[in-house]
Amino acid sequence: MQKEFGSLPVDSPENVPIDELSGTIQPSFSGNLGKFSSSLITRLISSKFPGGFNVTQARNYLSTRWGLGQGRQDSVLLLALTNEPSSRLGAEGDAKAFLDSIAQKYAAKAGVTLVSPAAGGGGGGGGAVIDSAAMEALTKSQKALVGQQMELFARYLNKDLRSGDKLAVAEKEISDKLRAQLDLWTTEHGEFYASGIEPVFSRLKARVYDSSWNWVRQDAMSMFYDIIFGRLSVVSRDIVAR
Repeated sequence: MQKEFGSLPVDSPENVPIDELSGTIQPSFSGNLGKFSSSLITRLISSKFPGGFNVTQARNYLSTRWGLGQGRQDSVLLLALTNEPSSRLGAEGDAKAFLDSIAQKYAAKAGVTLVSPAAGGGGGGGGAVIDSAAMEALTKSQKALVGQQMELFARYLNKDLRSGDKLAVAEKEISDKLRAQLDLWTTEHGEFYASGIEPVFSRLKARVYDSSWNWVRQDAMSMFYDIIFGRLSVVSRDIVAR
């Protein structure tokens, strides 16, 4: 269960009744199959379905044949795990027939009615199923029409719909130029040179001398070195006072 759902929200889940545990997991469940169930489905199809027939093809068939969405497909494939064929299916037609039988079993358990596109004219309880290719073509046509309308309005408002793209291209050119300069600099000086000349000043490490004894010590050291190096030759009252 940890492999399927990740970290479980209870301690010692093996001691919690399954109904209570499932109710605890449900609020954080994403609705997608986890690693464990996905690997079981992949192993079922690779070992029992014809060669070349993979999980993607199985899902596409359930979608186009019965109009099942991803969640319904997951349920059918999980049910197929409990109805695994005794031997490898010989041909693609056998695999599709097996999926049809499992889909019908799932529909009976879930209380839904499946209507295939071939028999969709009668208006069964599940409703007519639209072919995915036809839906994709219709959506593409609608998007093209909306795009043409947007360009018309943009010309009317004197707006450039591609200004953002042009700015992105210009920024990318500048970025590529700067990156090339940095690469050249790194190739010439080495990657450790820049880290060696980085400024190390930090305001948190700055020391401020604002006490009188610090200034007295500085004055005393200045006079000492003036005497040592002969810069102080005349001793006046001011010098004595200092």
